[in-house]
Amino acid sequence: MNSMEVKNNMKEVIYNKDNLKEEDITELVIRTKALLINGDNIFIGNENSVFQFPGGHLEKNESFEECLKREIEEESGIEVDLNDIKGPFMKVSYMNRNWPEEGTNRKNEIYYYVVKTNKEPDLSKTNLTEGEKGNNFKIEKFPLDKVVQIIKDNIPNNKKNKIISRDMIIAIKEYQKMKSHTHIGVYGLVIKDDKILLIKKAGGPYDGLLDLPGGSFEFGETPKETLARELQEEVGIKPINYELFDAGSVLAKWNYKEDIINVHHIGIFYKVTNYEGNIKQDVELDEQNDDSLGATFYNIKDLKKKDLSLITILELEKLGYKIK
Repeated sequence: MNSMEVKNNMKEVIYNKDNLKEEDITELVIRTKALLINGDNIFIGNENSVFQFPGGHLEKNESFEECLKREIEEESGIEVDLNDIKGPFMKVSYMNRNWPEEGTNRKNEIYYYVVKTNKEPDLSKTNLTEGEKGNNFKIEKFPLDKVVQIIKDNIPNNKKNKIISRDMIIAIKEYQKMKSHTHIGVYGLVIKDDKILLIKKAGGPYDGLLDLPGGSFEFGETPKETLARELQEEVGIKPINYELFDAGSVLAKWNYKEDIINVHHIGIFYKVTNYEGNIKQDVELDEQNDDSLGATFYNIKDLKKKDLSLITILELEKLGYKIK
């Protein structure tokens, strides 16, 4: 029986074809593995065409992080700080009866961490085993957005890849999921005499840019209700006449807490042709408004792409405007 579950925000994958219980286990082996990230790339070990993440067995009196730090340095020559080791974000367990010998029921636990570095492998600092040297162990760098396919393509090159690569792909996809965020919002296109109402963002992926007024759904709201609430909160107006114009999406990158999050931003857009209230040009951030510094009308012909959010550019171009 194989199973997958999430415990304490950590994905757990269990392979237990012998249906063993914890009390049946007579031997426990622990390993740590690193997704060693370098910008948009990842370092992967290659030993006789077997791909594997840097890492290895836990030694006596070592913490998991100390084990991983040692293994990374031995295999790649890259020195890492313990504070740079984040996780674990995933655990894989193998429970096997009569393995590796009759009468031994072994459980292998493998803990996966994320380690970011701007360093390159340094062969002069590695400490490879004789077996690794004999099998021409090396560290290779692959693009993160292509590495899953690269691992799949390499599986036929060594029979050991069939099991190892499966877990590597699961770990990479879990990491990519952690690094992605989907945001759905409703936005108003308020245009008068070739001027458009925009807000100055004070947070999120569009921090410092001009953006369309609007935002996220609250539980139970319809799109129209979200539009009305967001326009009131952010710019101080109540939409009177409006109609659905578009639904679209963009992909953006968000520098968040020294990390880069891939954002899928989905929007529902309404043309607002009439409204009540006065535009709030200067506002303070509070519990209701946590990312707008106020709104004003801008001449569309004067707008530059570098100053605009991606969804603003998307919708202005769909309206027929050319933005430089």
